[in-house]
Amino acid sequence: MTKLFVLVVGLVLLPNIVFAGRVRDKIVVEECGGCHNTFRPRYLPAKSWQTIMRGFENHFGEDATLGKKTMLYISKYPSKHASRSRRWRRVKSAPLRITRLGWFRGEHGRRAKPRRGGSWANCRACHRGM
Repeated sequence: MTKLFVLVVGLVLLPNIVFAGRVRDKIVVEECGGCHNTFRPRYLPAKSWQTIMRGFENHFGEDATLGKKTMLYISKYPSKHASRSRRWRRVKSAPLRITRLGWFRGEHGRRAKPRRGGSWANCRACHRGM
């Protein structure tokens, strides 16, 4: 009985553990994912996302301007799902690039460019399950 319970609980929780944080919002995936990986909002604090989402006319060197209604919708999504970690309270300025964070560099090395994919924004080049 105990083994059956553990198996059932595991099957119920596994998708939530494996896909924790994955962006599932259809509009966000379509609009943001058309140009780059849809980064998981939990990688940055809300303050970072608010700054990033304010400048779509110069979104990391690209004009990513969308319709007013879509822009409003998309700009709210990452802040709503952002990291709430205590570590961000100690940081003076909010980071704007996930690729410059210590955990990212520790995980991926300090190379200027990834081995595959040409850009750090192309996570799927190496992480096939994203």
